[in-house]
Amino acid sequence: MGEWLAEPVGATSDSGILAPVLFGLVIIATFVWVWLHPSSARIYLFITAAVITALSVWWGLAPQFWTNLMDENGPVIPVAAIMVSIPLVVWGWHTKSSARSAGILLVIVASAPIFGVAVSPPDVARGVLTAVAVMTGPYVIGGLLYILASLNAKASLTQRVNFCFSLGSPFGSCI
Repeated sequence: MGEWLAEPVGATSDSGILAPVLFGLVIIATFVWVWLHPSSARIYLFITAAVITALSVWWGLAPQFWTNLMDENGPVIPVAAIMVSIPLVVWGWHTKSSARSAGILLVIVASAPIFGVAVSPPDVARGVLTAVAVMTGPYVIGGLLYILASLNAKASLTQRVNFCFSLGSPFGSCI
């Protein structure tokens, strides 16, 4: 955003003004779709996670191409990973049954660009790894927390049910 405002052509051209608005609208529209229809949005989330992972693998295999592209256009893959991660966060938060799936996808999507840079040659990846890790790292941590929360929720529910049955009544003081 800072580069967009600093360049005189970026802020005055029609595409320069329209791009941040469309970026925000896409995130808001996906957010609403995932919130209102999580089961139908699940397919979209899996497909976009696969695309981001494939792009990150391609980044690791052809780092010079992606470095040149991102030098001209900005951090395309990390920003795309963030755009996919935001609906994944909503999906995992909205439906507790999908928290584990959302957490696994968050870890995959957010760590894929980090691994894409990490396997690049040192001359290409110099300085980029830290920037990508700062951009997508919080989503990796969030995904791990979703996975831990889903494991903890299942364990505590199982322990609670076993405790209730050990009291002799499944509906007594446990509910």
